[in-house]
Amino acid sequence: MYTDVVKKCIVNHWWKVLCRKLVVYWLSIVKPYQLVTTDIKSQWRESWKSAPVVNAHLVDDPTIQQPGFTLPRQQWSLLNRFRTGQGHCGVCRKTWCLTDTDLCSCGETQTMFHIVESFPLTKLNGGLSQLHSADDAAIAWLTNYGS
Repeated sequence: MYTDVVKKCIVNHWWKVLCRKLVVYWLSIVKPYQLVTTDIKSQWRESWKSAPVVNAHLVDDPTIQQPGFTLPRQQWSLLNRFRTGQGHCGVCRKTWCLTDTDLCSCGETQTMFHIVESFPLTKLNGGLSQLHSADDAAIAWLTNYGS
């Protein structure tokens, strides 16, 4: 009988200690982290809206995965080059001192936007907006363009 009472007291004591530690852990680590994470996401959204980002109109919410996130690396990289306007085009190659001219074979300035929107040989119907959506037609276009 005496040992049962002692066991209950010990278990009861450690249960209270554990509960207190869990409450302290929750209040000191978990809860502030949730508040900070939410705050960071809202700050990121506000920063995104106010920053002069190229093609920012394509992204409604920068805190979520963008369309095409699960594409193979080569297609994902190429898609993001078009989204950001930074890829293998005349303007970028001239900026990187890889060529002397930024002109396309059609005579216009070759930008990533020009390649997807207006160059007759590579133009995608629906343009950059469709490419951003990463639907089947856009993925097929990326595959053909990247090969």
